[in-house]
Amino acid sequence: MPARKQIDPSESLEMFLGKMVERARISKGWTRQKDLADQVRVAPSRISQIECGTEAPNVALAEFLDEVLGTTPYLADLARMIARKAIRDYAQLFVERLVTAHAVHEFAPIVPGLMQTRAYARALMLVTHSSSSNVDNGLRSRIERQEVVTREVNPMWLNVVIDEAGLRRAMGDAKTHKEQLGHLLDLSDRDNVLIQVLPFTAPSPTGVITVLDLPDGTRCAYAEAAFTGRLYEEPAEVARMQRTYDQLSSEALNRQRSQDLMRHILDSYEENDQ
Repeated sequence: MPARKQIDPSESLEMFLGKMVERARISKGWTRQKDLADQVRVAPSRISQIECGTEAPNVALAEFLDEVLGTTPYLADLARMIARKAIRDYAQLFVERLVTAHAVHEFAPIVPGLMQTRAYARALMLVTHSSSSNVDNGLRSRIERQEVVTREVNPMWLNVVIDEAGLRRAMGDAKTHKEQLGHLLDLSDRDNVLIQVLPFTAPSPTGVITVLDLPDGTRCAYAEAAFTGRLYEEPAEVARMQRTYDQLSSEALNRQRSQDLMRHILDSYEENDQ
């Protein structure tokens, strides 16, 4: 039987957590991984994954391990850190692929990042960021990414479905909202941009769904909700996300009717100013 691979707990958070689990298990007198697996009601292979650092436990399992091993609250805290890091890594990889994509299909409950004005993006970021410096850094990057849509040579094909509620919900003051609606109307006149509005009469998901067509012919998808996100690369998962987007697009207004609705919302703001 081959010797077990030595784990370096300084290599990653996952391996540090795994080493903690292994040491705590042995200190309990449980020499086999099955002994701990029986206590927390998982397969021995799951404990092996955790101790080897190949797959960290979710927070619920980490809390159970803390209780059984007497390590409260360290494993659960580490699991939360790993989960947050995974979300950031997924988001970063998605952004890197987004700016190289040939085509983007996206559903969003608010105005998508590639279409946001500076003032709208800033107002949105202030809701979720803790400091103005974080906002300034994120805002600069977001505005720079929009060049892929407006460049003269080979611009990205951008097909977006926006929830009607997101168009009516003000982000920032009235001036910011009017500017954003006007910017959407300008973008909707571009040959490489199609904006559709999902009306109140159609069911709407709560998060963002994005499908990317990449230069090498592959595709990926990204789903995002508040403070969480996940990148999908398996063809079956990407196809499932595409079907969801296609269903939303089929229930959305066409280009002309979407433009008419955006003008109507903008006009209502103009009338209120008079």
